[in-house]
Amino acid sequence: MKFHGRSIASIPVPYQDRLKMVFAGIAPRPYRNGKEAAVARPSDDDGAGYSPMQRFEISFEGQTQRFRAASDRTLLASLVAEGDTALSIGCRSGGCGVCRIKVVEGAYQTMTMNRARISRDDEGQGIVLACRIIPVSNLNIRPLPPAPTGLPN
Repeated sequence: MKFHGRSIASIPVPYQDRLKMVFAGIAPRPYRNGKEAAVARPSDDDGAGYSPMQRFEISFEGQTQRFRAASDRTLLASLVAEGDTALSIGCRSGGCGVCRIKVVEGAYQTMTMNRARISRDDEGQGIVLACRIIPVSNLNIRPLPPAPTGLPN
């Protein structure tokens, strides 16, 4: 396995597992200054009932189609793992905007969004990239066409 032309074995050991998770499409936990950063998780009081490695039901608005998504990977990575083809798949890292969706109902954790594809206003309305969110509850989503580049921030 190569990362920027380097063998993964040449990368410091603490970062090797993180890179393997990225290559596998699993969202790694955020790190700051070499330590695992605190991630805001929903409390038991908000109904999301988060616990490590849960599976949530994802439904498509106006359709009977459903699939299961894991709480330890992005929505798009779960969709691919389930063998589902309901969403278009592009770069898988937020650059292309092909997996643009609107979350109609449910809770999710957001990773950094590409502001050329998803504006702050869009994100506030639940319009996100499936490759940049991790479900923390059941979701009802609506696939959207890719947005043009150069959206205002």
